Amino acid sequence: MPQQYTKPNSRRPDPSRPAFAINELPALLPLSRSTVFAEISAGRLKSFRVGNRRFVSRHALTQYIAEREAETDLREGRTTEAAV
Repeated sequence: MPQQYTKPNSRRPDPSRPAFAINELPALLPLSRSTVFAEISAGRLKSFRVGNRRFVSRHALTQYIAEREAETDLREGRTTEAAV
């Protein structure tokens, strides 16, 4: 199996941190920066501001992922027991 290429100086944020800046989220999720802002504007992803910067807490990110999984399961007709 071929190895996946990673940029030599690419920095991936530590997933155990309590919060992430918006520009760090695309390194954690397959979402673009503009999609992150769209999800925040739609109320699906909670965020908070510190000065001029916007952050997403690890808890909000976990909640967002769980809600998207539940939506997918519902749309595809799976129950939570069947999805596990």
